Amino acid sequence: MQSDLQLLRDGHMRELAQKPNTTVYTVQHTSTHEPWKVERVRRVTNQIVECVRAATSATDSGEGKQLRATCFADPEVVDFKKQHPHLYAMLTDPEMIKDEKFGRAFESLLEVREQVEAGQISDGEADASATASLMSALTRK
Repeated sequence: MQSDLQLLRDGHMRELAQKPNTTVYTVQHTSTHEPWKVERVRRVTNQIVECVRAATSATDSGEGKQLRATCFADPEVVDFKKQHPHLYAMLTDPEMIKDEKFGRAFESLLEVREQVEAGQISDGEADASATASLMSALTRK
């Protein structure tokens, strides 16, 4: 579905293309990004969190490093790290994982995305809903 702005832009580009002395270029992508489904994000993020917790609680630092290396060698985790580097950095920070507010905020974002995937709300509504959910999760004690 194209936005009103996209339709207006396309119409304007067609008008420009009809003028002499004007060349209009269009972008054609050779590949497109498919967003991860919530189920996949939840599964991988839970795996990352469990690995970090296990590695952090390991009594032997060598054991902790080995646990982290094993967990983070998983192709799904590697792909997640490439697709979502900032989120990956937060999820691998033991201090962030200990913070209950972070956990609630992250879960609230996943719930909003689930609603979008289920067709319950639009992408536009999701922006407002995500903001409200985040504020609620972060201010709750």
